[in-house]
Amino acid sequence: MNGASISTGALSMVKMMSWRKLQADGEDPADHDDQTSSEEEVWRKTIIRGERCRPLDFSGKIVYDSQGNLLEKSPDH
Repeated sequence: MNGASISTGALSMVKMMSWRKLQADGEDPADHDDQTSSEEEVWRKTIIRGERCRPLDFSGKIVYDSQGNLLEKSPDH
């Protein structure tokens, strides 16, 4: 079993438990499903567009001068 299936299984269990609680309280679970789905989608869209996760500004190249001092930028750039 991989991490994705555990996460999906856990999410399904939480939704099922929440649905049962709403049903026991006499509320309509369908009203809450739409709200949860749209909130989750906004979060995912934010991550996909890269507003929270940005690539590192690092080329992977560390440059030193002839004296062994670290240079801030590569002479190539």
